[in-house]
Amino acid sequence: MQWGPCGNSMQVVPFNYPYGFIVSVLFPMYCGKTVALTPAMTLQNIGSYLERYRPNYINGIPAFYLQLMQEKAENCDLSFIQFPVTGGDRLDASTEEKINAFLRSHGSKGRIMNGCGNGEGCGSLLNPASVIERYRAGSCGKAIPGLSVKLINDETGEAVPIGQTGRFCFSGTNLMMEYYQDSVATNHAIKTDREGNRWFYSDTYMHMDTDGWMYMDGRDRRFFITFDNSGSPYKVYCDYVQTIINGVSNEIPGCAVVKKADPIRSFVPVAYIQFHGAQEEWNTTLKDIQTVCMSKLQSCAVPVEYLRIDKLSLTAAGKVDYRVLEEAVNKT
Repeated sequence: MQWGPCGNSMQVVPFNYPYGFIVSVLFPMYCGKTVALTPAMTLQNIGSYLERYRPNYINGIPAFYLQLMQEKAENCDLSFIQFPVTGGDRLDASTEEKINAFLRSHGSKGRIMNGCGNGEGCGSLLNPASVIERYRAGSCGKAIPGLSVKLINDETGEAVPIGQTGRFCFSGTNLMMEYYQDSVATNHAIKTDREGNRWFYSDTYMHMDTDGWMYMDGRDRRFFITFDNSGSPYKVYCDYVQTIINGVSNEIPGCAVVKKADPIRSFVPVAYIQFHGAQEEWNTTLKDIQTVCMSKLQSCAVPVEYLRIDKLSLTAAGKVDYRVLEEAVNKT
């Protein structure tokens, strides 16, 4: 996309997604810009597009930057990258600094900014690239003008104090009217307050500092972004995969799906499965699990490993400790 004297912008966002279509196609066209769609772009060939167009602005998921760090040679020139922005997934502070160090070592003066978007808001809701204040590392930015935000405690329904984590909710003229032909989802996500204002209750948890900068802490629905063999991105919803596996046998009292780092696909799903039967029964059940997953899940969501486990790790509150399980699988 040509942004006039400001240079080129590369949106590494799939335009077949509703949010991607808005960001990659509709918004720039509305601004009178020229859009070039590249359905053949993958993580494996993204470097050639960078060298060809030398974009000053880049908007991509964290996995894109991590892949870029693996693919680019030490002596490559990335000095043209001035404003790298990411979104779509959580970017922790350590990964943010690694990306920034990589960009600096390749001539770029840009620093990664962690954006936050939401399809129901028809675009970005928080602005990390403030023209008034210096960006704060690890933050997703401040609410865009005209948008009201609040962080809610799920149990009490009240706003949480500054510095504490709550569900990210927003209200504004950019909020969609409803989910198409899905009143259940609409009633679950959109609520009207006493003043008649409509609020969208997102699946994102954040905390806010005293100056209004917001930081992403996690999501209600656990998911991660992976890639198929051609390099096209897909979201894997871990809880949904767990539901499919749990339904295979009554001998499965629990299942936990986590992501494992992968050099080609960025991340792949791994399933921890509790099983109380004998080994022979497990062998049969495992074949059933694999068959069901292959038939009901997209190929990118099918676990690459099924790990039998006697007991799932739990937090002090008695919930599955996904962090411990994910750390364990990534040590192997």
